[in-house]
Amino acid sequence: MQFVIIRADASLVLGTGHVVRCLTLARALRERAVTVRFVCREQKGHLCELIAASGFAVDRLPAVGSDVQDNTQSWQEDARLTRDCIAGLRMRADWLVVDHYSLERCAGESARHGLYVCTEHTPEVVDAYFNALDPIFALIKQCEEGRDVKTLLKGPVCHGGFKRLN
Repeated sequence: MQFVIIRADASLVLGTGHVVRCLTLARALRERAVTVRFVCREQKGHLCELIAASGFAVDRLPAVGSDVQDNTQSWQEDARLTRDCIAGLRMRADWLVVDHYSLERCAGESARHGLYVCTEHTPEVVDAYFNALDPIFALIKQCEEGRDVKTLLKGPVCHGGFKRLN
């Protein structure tokens, strides 16, 4: 069985997009018999309970900064804490998915928008990953071509309650 760890945060400052986007991926992977586990920071407004209610294990990193500024910890320290958390699981992950603003600081803007495949993965593993993403990207394409996104929502859209960074 494949095992994927997702590192993503949500907060009143960051918003919820990182975690919500990763939950979509996690559900698609679970449908393909992939075990998914999240590593998230417990900032004010985190979504750890939502992730757990969706049936995924969540390992929690301690909050840093303040309610006004979340990103006060260096990306190196965040990576160290994430690595230590994963090492404590005593399970080897096949994939580590990171959806996080600090990627921009540690590897440049292209790291947030690129895909880097580890050469240790077999073609079958890479194909399974892309096969899991195909229906997600197909749905996004339908919405870009005019499908009403509201028909896909299972509840009301939140129009407030968090501050955007951009």
